[in-house]
Amino acid sequence: MKHTRSTKSILIAAAAALSIATASAQETIYITGSTAFRSAANGALLSLYGANLAATDKATTTDATAGNLLFTNCLVGGSTVHIAVAWSGSDAGMQTVAAGANNKRLPFYDLAKIQALGGSFPKLSLAGGSMSTLAINANTSLAKGTIGFADTFQGASVFNAGKAPDGAIYNPLTFTTIGVCPFNFVASREFPYTDITTTTACDLMERGNTTMNLFSGNGSDTNQKIWFMGRNPDSGTRITTLMVAKYGAQTPVLQFTPTVGSGTITALAKSASGNINGIIIAAGNNGESSGGTLCNYTTNRFSPTVTVPLGFSRGASNYAITYAGVSDVKNVQSKGAVALTYNGVKGRLYDPATATTSLDEGYTNIITGRYPFWCYEHITYDPLYATTAAINVVTALADYITALSTTSSVLAPNIALADMLVKRTKDGGVIQPK
Repeated sequence: MKHTRSTKSILIAAAAALSIATASAQETIYITGSTAFRSAANGALLSLYGANLAATDKATTTDATAGNLLFTNCLVGGSTVHIAVAWSGSDAGMQTVAAGANNKRLPFYDLAKIQALGGSFPKLSLAGGSMSTLAINANTSLAKGTIGFADTFQGASVFNAGKAPDGAIYNPLTFTTIGVCPFNFVASREFPYTDITTTTACDLMERGNTTMNLFSGNGSDTNQKIWFMGRNPDSGTRITTLMVAKYGAQTPVLQFTPTVGSGTITALAKSASGNINGIIIAAGNNGESSGGTLCNYTTNRFSPTVTVPLGFSRGASNYAITYAGVSDVKNVQSKGAVALTYNGVKGRLYDPATATTSLDEGYTNIITGRYPFWCYEHITYDPLYATTAAINVVTALADYITALSTTSSVLAPNIALADMLVKRTKDGGVIQPK
């Protein structure tokens, strides 16, 4: 009788099948949520479980900016678990962790798929996959988030405990606060002023554009226009911005998307309508999924003949203003973008003269309560679904991150919780002595 497979190949196949079955049976903890603390969270994960890193979407094994990672056979307490990480955005993370039985699933690395395909460390392609469309590829599968990083309290999220606009019921989450994320408003190149007030910010949010006289105080400056650009409703940065300005986290805004060519903004359109986390978002109320994308828009000049939507008129001069995390703002300051103070107070603007955020003026303004444009970063989990191992991972991450010094390259420009001399009890709330 002729054998079509050798004994050796059969044994190899059996061992591979056993490995995959073991991987499938073993608990996997899924970490997702906000990108604002991604570097700090990835740094903590790499420090705690780096020896077990099996896959990343970056070419190096130590890149803390990776959007997707997989750690295998991590010893957590008395358990051995896998940990899959996929940074989705603050509210998308809140949704999947709080969703309970009506769960929203997100694409994570799938160890069994990777082993079956013979995938190897360190870099695995995400081509064909998408966090925004929930598309998966050969290396990923959809899973419910176990642990979330959130820029906001659940009360400011559309996925607050109870029934949400998508019709699903969401559970109350357990929150551990681990640090502070600072933000800035930023204007497009050659913008002639360096400050924005709450009143002007709210005017931009509501009407999508305003005139230069609100910045200059000169009534004749009404022929110069400033246009508003921003993030989509999934963004914790957007929620924080609207709450700090007392505008309302879920109040619709009007935001524009530019057409850019050769360093020039040639046209503006209302941000396109879309479906974000199962909720239909109207045109104008949508926005970008990335603060980096927004900041890159601000490096461009406006064409004198920029095309604007029907019902709006362009100015004799035109500029844009948006909002973003400090790291994104830093990346475009040298390219002409203008970081703005808020109500006359400086945030963490990355002074080009010193090129540092370590214990700068903005840091002092935040920890003492003068500069309010910041949020807490939290680690969340659903106590109805979290295992003992998952809670142990939450504790390990929280302990590691909260112990970091502000001057650490892992946290800067974010601020260590212990450094804060003030506190607030809700997003955008009154700042009080600690």
